[in-house]
Amino acid sequence: YAQVKYGEPVELTCTATGSPTPTIEWFRGNDQPVQSSVSVVNGVFRIESATKSDESEYYCKATNSAGMAQVRTIVYVTGPPKITIKPGRRVSVIVGETVTLECTGEGAPTPNVFWRSETPRRSDILPEAYEPQDGSALLIFDDVQKQDAGRYICIATNERGKTEDTVDLTGKIYIFFCYL
Repeated sequence: YAQVKYGEPVELTCTATGSPTPTIEWFRGNDQPVQSSVSVVNGVFRIESATKSDESEYYCKATNSAGMAQVRTIVYVTGPPKITIKPGRRVSVIVGETVTLECTGEGAPTPNVFWRSETPRRSDILPEAYEPQDGSALLIFDDVQKQDAGRYICIATNERGKTEDTVDLTGKIYIFFCYL
């Protein structure tokens, strides 16, 4: 088997000899083709940046007119969770608007994901007893106020580690004048 950390490359080599020279193919699981993120060149199977979806059984099959041979391996993807934040790491909104920040954690096992703030916040935004969610967490501002501006921290944890990322929220006040 091969064990690789999230985001790192994995390479599996399959060699076969025979006459005539065997053709080498890689398959995933039950004769499923390998996913598009995999490249196979001269029998070398390569994933540039491993994710949880790459974790699977893989088979190398060597075939020629004399017959077929097959060998099985398993790829395990380990490491702390990876975080994706939407709409981005810097968010600027107009005071009074609604904004939703989404943090998604990818990992095995599925990480618990939650939001925190560097400074105390309104309890309706970040309650003290906030329950972590499996896989993702939303931070919703129904009516952004100037005091909501600041840095918010998304935390994803599982038994393989902890990952944090931040979002800087800025609130802008616009004053409109109407002349009659």
